Amino acid sequence: MMAMDEKIDIVVKPEMLRSIGRSWDGGMTGLSPFLFEMKDRAPLDKQAMVTAGICDKDGKILDRLRPAFEVLAGAQGFTRIYFTLSPGHVFEYICYATKDGRTASIINEAGDQRINYPAANEVALGGIMQIIGRSVVRNCDFKADLTAAETLVLAALMDLQRKEFLKAIADDKEQGPILITKEKIAPIVSESEQNYQWLVSIFKEMLDVRGTFMAEVIPEALNGLISKGLVKKEGGFYGLGDTLLHLSRRMLLIDRYITMVSGRLDEDNKLALTGFTCLQTGSDDFLMVDTAKASAHMETISSASLLDALGDIMTPGKYEWPAQSAPRVSLGSKRP
Repeated sequence: MMAMDEKIDIVVKPEMLRSIGRSWDGGMTGLSPFLFEMKDRAPLDKQAMVTAGICDKDGKILDRLRPAFEVLAGAQGFTRIYFTLSPGHVFEYICYATKDGRTASIINEAGDQRINYPAANEVALGGIMQIIGRSVVRNCDFKADLTAAETLVLAALMDLQRKEFLKAIADDKEQGPILITKEKIAPIVSESEQNYQWLVSIFKEMLDVRGTFMAEVIPEALNGLISKGLVKKEGGFYGLGDTLLHLSRRMLLIDRYITMVSGRLDEDNKLALTGFTCLQTGSDDFLMVDTAKASAHMETISSASLLDALGDIMTPGKYEWPAQSAPRVSLGSKRP
């Protein structure tokens, strides 16, 4: 039998995860990647499992792989990190953990799945750090808790300002603030075409807002943003406050999206979830966004803070879960 501290590193095809699950002789939780749903439910190919070095000729899982598969089968928690490297290229890493603190991970490598035991958290974070850098600097100090309407109205104002900055650069003109009427906001927020360079499109998806935005909620949203010092009013026109004007200038083009979702099963087999998305536009420009059904929390953070947060959440026992705020959902609807 393999020593518990011996490392496991194996690469399999995605469909092989389901095959492993069908060959597994132990229990599985609803978080297990072995429950991977495949449209093609072809019969189990035992020879493919043998060739892949997963089981013996009798279809029995090899003992040397069992420690990793025990974690993946009996996972009580997970953390998934997903971010864009460049258009059409993504990085995906999932760390699974059992109640007793054992971990295993799966890295998506060009469609293949690399399984590591214990989880390759340090390797994954090191790779992320090479891409996003590590610095305590943040170019803008911003934090806000907003309603869904406030979030989308603010996004529209920022998008309009970003477009003005970009147009000024293209036309070799001075970059200045803009002021708009509230009537101009509704068509922008109601835009249905998805374009992830624009905050309205990003936040509508995160807030699960569909269809036409109700114009009657815009005045209340603007008043809320004014009261929080984020938007200013001059006559019948509205514009961004100084902090968000600076943030919009720093966010001219969104370089990549970093999404983290983490979940754990409670005693009632309910799944508690937490997570956030970070928009990166420069080496010192990260906007973290955490949305609930009708609200959003936003703040600028440094790359060092982002890396530390990811490391803490992936380490069993290190991350302190919210006692009440984490939503509980029925298992099955939110598998990693």
